[in-house]
Amino acid sequence: MDYELTLPDGFDKFHTQLLPLYNILISFPGLILIFIVISHYLPQRGGFVATCYLAISTMDAVMVIGSLVSYLMFYLWYTGSVEVLSWEPMVICMIVTGIALRISVFENVVLAVSRTIKIVQPFTVLKKGYAVGASIVYAASWVGIGSYDAYCYAFPRTLR
Repeated sequence: MDYELTLPDGFDKFHTQLLPLYNILISFPGLILIFIVISHYLPQRGGFVATCYLAISTMDAVMVIGSLVSYLMFYLWYTGSVEVLSWEPMVICMIVTGIALRISVFENVVLAVSRTIKIVQPFTVLKKGYAVGASIVYAASWVGIGSYDAYCYAFPRTLR
């Protein structure tokens, strides 16, 4: 299937040369900050809050890397550096990035709820197992949905 790329008016070669620089300027400092957070909380990984921050940071790193890889694949195809670009890796990158985004948001909600519980009832001991179990179930459900999306992309139904 051939795809024709149409760009908005005023989008010229100058803008296409700035896009990689913009994406790299956004991605790499973000990755550096994410890895600083990971290195800070890794020694404390047994605690509830540290586990939440490690999960959030890991999913954020997956999002940044997935977005950067899918953008670079698209840019190489757009500029003609790659003649034929298979869409499957790009679709997989987008699905993985979407799943990582949803898990990151869920982990932020778990952290916010745990902080709220600690404010309302400061002497309550939070069980890490419940939060980890809920996160695994949530992540597994989105992995299932993402797998189904990939299956639907790989084997589309024809309309008759």
